[in-house]
Amino acid sequence: MITNTIPSSLEAPKVSVIIVNYRTPKLLLEAIRSVMNTVRNRFEIIAVDNASGDNTATLVREQFPLVHMIQSSVNVGFAAGNNLAMPFARGEYIFFLNPDTIVHEGSIDTLIAYLDSHLKVGLVSPKLLNADGSLQRSINRFYSFFGTLFDNRIASQFLKTDAFEDHDTIREIDWAKGAALMIRHSILKEIGSFDEQFWIYAEEIDLCYRIKKAGWANVYLPSAVITHLEKQSSKQHRAEMFIQNYKSFYLFLRKHYSTLDFTLYRLRSIIGIFFWLTIYWIQSLRGNDSARKSLDTYRTLFQWHLNLSQNLSQKTLAPR
Repeated sequence: MITNTIPSSLEAPKVSVIIVNYRTPKLLLEAIRSVMNTVRNRFEIIAVDNASGDNTATLVREQFPLVHMIQSSVNVGFAAGNNLAMPFARGEYIFFLNPDTIVHEGSIDTLIAYLDSHLKVGLVSPKLLNADGSLQRSINRFYSFFGTLFDNRIASQFLKTDAFEDHDTIREIDWAKGAALMIRHSILKEIGSFDEQFWIYAEEIDLCYRIKKAGWANVYLPSAVITHLEKQSSKQHRAEMFIQNYKSFYLFLRKHYSTLDFTLYRLRSIIGIFFWLTIYWIQSLRGNDSARKSLDTYRTLFQWHLNLSQNLSQKTLAPR
């Protein structure tokens, strides 16, 4: 069941800002406030509450009566949550924004101006910063087996690639983190919005993949800046989200890649998980409490991989 509060306006906005929330009301209010205070173009905000079970909707209506408020009685996930807002979006551009973000002055207008002047660009992504002002890695290439051998937390300590390093140059990219993405509305009408088989994670990779496949460019624009506090909702269910991250990426591979690619990624993942299982097991024997918790998580993840086919066929349930 969905409850809508949709203020009407005769003048169409330039951009529709869509924010999906799950049990982060304070962050959502701050995100909305940052949009309200920093955008000069005509805009609308559509907030979706994904069955948080709290007073989020009431707070939004009281403090921001012009925000379009959608309440879902079921946590349908991030992808489907964004899609709930799409029928009500009237902007030329759609800006998907996480609730754990703070928009910097002029950033949304900068993204709009870039799309206005670059007609072959379908998606534009801003620079993301951590809460302490440090750079947050937010752009990457599409999957390749050999790429994953170097794009991981071990190899990254010894090797540097442009995907890790260069976040200061305007450039075409494969995909960007879904915390803040601006896309032409016309493209979403053509190819569809987020694929709802991705409950959370990898939905932005899939969307970026489909945009490029349709002949549009995805661009990273570092002059637009947004602070992303990151994983404030998903960290409430760390183990479940860890597994969901893997599941979503397997679904992405199954949708767009060959059986060989899928198999190689699974083999690489099992080897990596077994490596960390060994590390955390050794650390736990030395009395490291944090390692014991990580050991339990990786043990569950290893068992999940052993029954991968069955687990991929199961419908993902929202965390409680």
